[in-house]
Amino acid sequence: MRKSIWDWLETEPTKDINKIKAAYAEVAKKYHPAEHPEEFKQLRDSYKLAIELSKKEGAPAYRVISFDTGDEKLKFNLGSSKEEDKEFKFNLGSSKEKDKDLKYDLRDKDEAANRTKLDFSSVSDMETLNDRQKKMLKLFRDMIPTSSGDYKIYGHKKVMEAITYKWLQSPYKEEITPAFVSGLVDILKKSEYLDVDAYEVIEKLIFNEIQKNDLGNLHSQLLSIKNESAAVARREEVITNDQIEKCFYRHLDGTAPIAKFEPLSKIEKLFKKPFRITLFDDMLLFTAEEIKYYFYEELSFDVNRWNDRLTVYDSDKKVILTLAPTNQHYRLILGYLINSKCTYLGECRSGETGYIRKLNGFYKIWLPISKKRIHILKKVAVLLLVGVIGLSFNIFTRAVTDSTLDAFLHIITYLGFTACVFSLIFFAYFLIRMFFDFIILLLKIHVKRELFRDIIKGKAFYVTGGWLYIFDKYILYFSNSEPKIVPIRYIQWLKPDKKREDDFWPGLKICFNQGQMVSYDIRSVFFANAVIDHINSKRAEIIKISEDEEIRRKYEKLKYKKPGIFRRKFIIAKEVKETYTAACIIFFMTIIFMIQMILGIEQYGIEDSDMNFSIFLLGILIVSSIWTGYSLYSFHRYPTKLLVEVGIQMLKKNRYFNNIYSLYVLDDYFVSCSNFTLKIIPLVEVDSVEMGRGLTSHLLKIKMKDGKKKTFCRKITNYQDENVIGEIIRNIEGRLAC
Repeated sequence: MRKSIWDWLETEPTKDINKIKAAYAEVAKKYHPAEHPEEFKQLRDSYKLAIELSKKEGAPAYRVISFDTGDEKLKFNLGSSKEEDKEFKFNLGSSKEKDKDLKYDLRDKDEAANRTKLDFSSVSDMETLNDRQKKMLKLFRDMIPTSSGDYKIYGHKKVMEAITYKWLQSPYKEEITPAFVSGLVDILKKSEYLDVDAYEVIEKLIFNEIQKNDLGNLHSQLLSIKNESAAVARREEVITNDQIEKCFYRHLDGTAPIAKFEPLSKIEKLFKKPFRITLFDDMLLFTAEEIKYYFYEELSFDVNRWNDRLTVYDSDKKVILTLAPTNQHYRLILGYLINSKCTYLGECRSGETGYIRKLNGFYKIWLPISKKRIHILKKVAVLLLVGVIGLSFNIFTRAVTDSTLDAFLHIITYLGFTACVFSLIFFAYFLIRMFFDFIILLLKIHVKRELFRDIIKGKAFYVTGGWLYIFDKYILYFSNSEPKIVPIRYIQWLKPDKKREDDFWPGLKICFNQGQMVSYDIRSVFFANAVIDHINSKRAEIIKISEDEEIRRKYEKLKYKKPGIFRRKFIIAKEVKETYTAACIIFFMTIIFMIQMILGIEQYGIEDSDMNFSIFLLGILIVSSIWTGYSLYSFHRYPTKLLVEVGIQMLKKNRYFNNIYSLYVLDDYFVSCSNFTLKIIPLVEVDSVEMGRGLTSHLLKIKMKDGKKKTFCRKITNYQDENVIGEIIRNIEGRLAC
């Protein structure tokens, strides 16, 4: 049997609001929301309905209430009513549903119209609110309902202060309009109860003396919600910043990177305290001694042209973060700022994207190396500070007559002098190492003239923060602080090196033509994609003007010549042409020897003593002719146009050739010329490649898309065939990935 609303409130039907609230406050003590969530929900719904009935002017205390559960409609007679057309309906949803949200519709037209004005269930779609108001309400709406999960934390006063702390500042305080407050109150109506002090934070913030006249009705609604919450004990005396921070994480739709900043040394702990930055899609959350958040639209940033130091400003142009490019979170934070609606205060030159910047001078290449020596300057500064303090004690020694104290001050002065001397020694060491680092860097770069020319012509770029530099025809990167120069045409492919799908700190993997892999720790998906696009555009430019195009124009006319008996003129690559020529020579020589031998046997016959030798020799000639004949057939079974196209790609500088197994990995084909046999496999037909194991060596196995499998590298060799085949596999996979 279902209870009526008066059964839940444990009181007689009445229209007295004070009696209803008193009854509700008394019964609420029995049903704590944490221990009896369903009962508390039923009690609260009954309380709301009783309040609505009492507010209706001229309404009787008894009314017919119908509950629609989806499967059946139940009616409870709560008293007689002269107005039969005024029936209250409550849709509690299907009994199988977990969430039975109370939805009510007052059929009285006047009250329905009033309620429509206060319906903010779709606050973000309201045309009367601007973008900032929608963002403020969205944050409030996303976080407040989480109080049902753990109300002791999420309903706390400090959580409310963290959410609304910016609302006291411009331009947020100007956004607190009646429409905004209406939406906020509507959100509170549909959420779980908070701590009473949390409502007081909102009340003091919004319903001040100036706005009370304009927001009187909304203020009364807030007080009603506040009085209801007073019936339930919700206070948590102690709450930490970590708990408040978790409340903001409920605002998140997925995962977000958290940049942790810790002092690097004991000395730095005197000047810097640890803090965290969480990078949401729409804002930055700072967690330190206090929690602050900043929407991206209100932030601006600048990147220093000389040392790439990042500076972030708030809406009042106050510095909230400075970050050196050596910090591991530098590119992660900068990537989010560039990708959002933050204002860039610096000048963006032609060809720059924020992720990629123009190289102003060669010092930018030397600067990352010199940053290893910066810790020496810290020692210099500390020693100099200690020395100055020690020398200052010399002033006191002049006025001191006590011999013991005078000796003590002299010792301190001597130590201060010693500290100053050591600081000068460290500083001189710093300058010498910086100079030698620069000289060694110049000596290791063999194409420095071309690099200097690219810098002067404005064709040199670098990844913001350094360590990876992109010139007109070369890239320069650092491996264990050692500079490496690689022509761009040697790059086969690039891709982000992500350990998992939600990795926010990926590397950049670069594969070269010879199978070498390099992983550059770029630590930002935005930066990785920008570098890939920039280098690929360079590769496209190089291909257009490279010698490969000249080779293609030179041999393109061969495709249209009629094939004859031989295919030698259609074979361009020297190694393959030599194989075909040798097969032709051996084939025709064996045929000639066989004919001569057969004619000699018919004319002169064979003695019994030479019979076995003649048969053996004839067998060798037959096997040799079959073998070389099949070799020639392997060349003749392919169209001449295909042979020319393969030959052109074999002459390209980005081709891969393995002389141990006579294998080629080209742009579009895999070619094997082992054992005088030509095999051409289009890469578009290859499904996968893997390493197999034969009796004496490793094998290369290629699986085709039609299900067929082909095996290569059947050769006994003294080389490390496992490493060689692994290199071949990486090259094939690299071509398949392009």
